[in-house]
Amino acid sequence: MRTDEAHVQPQRSGPLGFGDGSQVTVRPANTSDEPALLTFLCGLCLEARRLRFFTGAADIAAAAHQDAVTAADRCGLIAYDQNGVVVGHAMCVQLDAECAEIAVEVADHLHGRGLGTILVARLARVAERGGIKHFVAEVLTENRAMLDVFRDGFDAHVVRAEGPQETIGFPTANWRRAPRATTGRYAVAMDPEGARQLLVRERERVELARAALGANGSGTGAEQDEPGERGSENLYQSEFDAGLAEDLAAQLAAVERAEARLAAGTYGLSVESGEPIGDERLAALPTAELTVAEQERRERS
Repeated sequence: MRTDEAHVQPQRSGPLGFGDGSQVTVRPANTSDEPALLTFLCGLCLEARRLRFFTGAADIAAAAHQDAVTAADRCGLIAYDQNGVVVGHAMCVQLDAECAEIAVEVADHLHGRGLGTILVARLARVAERGGIKHFVAEVLTENRAMLDVFRDGFDAHVVRAEGPQETIGFPTANWRRAPRATTGRYAVAMDPEGARQLLVRERERVELARAALGANGSGTGAEQDEPGERGSENLYQSEFDAGLAEDLAAQLAAVERAEARLAAGTYGLSVESGEPIGDERLAALPTAELTVAEQERRERS
């Protein structure tokens, strides 16, 4: 994976909130994380270890060491809570030019909270930027929770089934499908009802402006043909109104795109990076599609 390039490097997230008020932060894993990863893996219950490593007698120390390794052919993320305790880890290892194998572990008390989906989505986004087009994962057939994460969140399908385990695969581009309802990473975005109200008001504002423009311009057609100074003024007004009409049409199109993102569960997330845009920016510009930093970079380029 070409993760050495600046635009590919995984970045530390802001705190990601869950419904009970707890938060986690996701950042790239590195070699200094090995002790914390060892503590995390040792803290998993025996059943969770068996489902992850296919045996209850896995070499946890070796696994922690591998999870902390940084190399050109792999990428890892860790999630930690408000106390700095590791509560999740995901890693992908490149198999060939376009495919990598992914594995995920989540602390027992956070099962079913969406953290696995968060980690898979973020890792898939990084891998896609690094040239990886497909993820595969080896999962025990009985590990329904992990299979549901891949199938429900990323539309994964069975590539191969052998004995008690399945190899499933999905395009890394499917990180964009990760559902809002099951991912804590979206809990920091504006709540759906608040977003809906913002977009309703924004649509009303744009449509009222378009209606007013049409009413004001309805009686000017004959006057535009009059010669002299008044004709020049009318021509200027006509050109001004035409530009305003184009701008309002673009604003309405932006509202429609935002409404589509709300329906898809991705409203409040950057269309470029998937990062949360932030409630303050959305309150000021409900149709915002980029974070402030991304917008500034685009305007400078």
